[in-house]
Amino acid sequence: MRSFLAALALLLAGVVGTVSLSAYVAHRTVLDPHHSGPLLSSALQQPELRQRLLTEAVPGYETLPAPVRAGVDQVVQTRQFVKATKRVRIDAEGRVHLAPFRRELERQLRASGLSQLATGLRDVGGPATVRLPSAVADQYSTARHRTWLVATRGGLVAVLLLLLAVLFARNRRLTTAAAGLTVLAGCAATAALWWLAPAVVDVVMSRAWGEAVGETRRALAGTMVSALLPVAVAGAALVAVSLLVPARRV
Repeated sequence: MRSFLAALALLLAGVVGTVSLSAYVAHRTVLDPHHSGPLLSSALQQPELRQRLLTEAVPGYETLPAPVRAGVDQVVQTRQFVKATKRVRIDAEGRVHLAPFRRELERQLRASGLSQLATGLRDVGGPATVRLPSAVADQYSTARHRTWLVATRGGLVAVLLLLLAVLFARNRRLTTAAAGLTVLAGCAATAALWWLAPAVVDVVMSRAWGEAVGETRRALAGTMVSALLPVAVAGAALVAVSLLVPARRV
């Protein structure tokens, strides 16, 4: 019975640990406000958001002559500008900081022959912000909040399950090694889910968000590794410590 309980605790720890690790990696990477540019770039494909950003960033945008306004609209849809918006930051409250947006827009307007309008942008004062539309901001903030809850509470539950497995086990050396391998397996499963994330987001949210997550994922592979590394080291340490645990059954 004790062996069964230990094995069950290890299995549950592996599942819960993988889920919490995946949530933690998502929180540290694609949902980190400092890495939110690609998400904004995807959101800019929505006409409502483009309209709001341009109204705030371009002086008198709504009163511009139709040809000039059409020129501005074309600028913000060019590949070069969309690529540049990936460096723009969204904060945790779903607000877009417009200063970098304005600088890039000014540069693109000059390149497109709209120098007078670009000069007007330079005179706009203050690092103004604008909130994302609620449909976009709510998804973003909710995802950040939920991933943090899952990461912290799930991680605590996984650690408790590993401890219970070792306490219940008859062979604690073997179980301690199995606990370490469970942690390492959770890291490997999380890394695999990281590469499958765009497909998951496609299903849960939308294709546009899936593409944005895919771009962010490629850029933040190093951050993902750094997030998982301490956990992997802890798993390897458990395997090493198991060699010091007496082999006797209890």
